[in-house]
Amino acid sequence: MEERQEGLVEGQRKGEDNLAKLLKLLKADGRLRDLDLAIEDEEARKALYKEYHID
Repeated sequence: MEERQEGLVEGQRKGEDNLAKLLKLLKADGRLRDLDLAIEDEEARKALYKEYHID
């Protein structure tokens, strides 16, 4: 059970790191509309992860 909890924590950390990376890249590229989309729309966020090769 403890290993599962550690896995969940690690997964959450990776997800947060990926989101922060995506938002920084979008901001640096001046893609503010896409930044808003990434925050609001899960499907758009997935597409942007793919576009920026973030996994």
